[in-house]
Amino acid sequence: MEEKRFPEFKSDLCAYCGACVAVCPVLALDLKETKLFLDKNKCIKCMSCTKICPVGALK
Repeated sequence: MEEKRFPEFKSDLCAYCGACVAVCPVLALDLKETKLFLDKNKCIKCMSCTKICPVGALK
């Protein structure tokens, strides 16, 4: 079985809409101006953020 990894963020694609932050069940994402922060200590690797991103900035 493949181990799940943390979501990868592509800043050049991000629209900074906040959809990923809103959907995160453990509040591991934070958006400040044009920077997205992932708290790896909180992240449960559910990948909800990658599924909701309208521009594919999270993989």
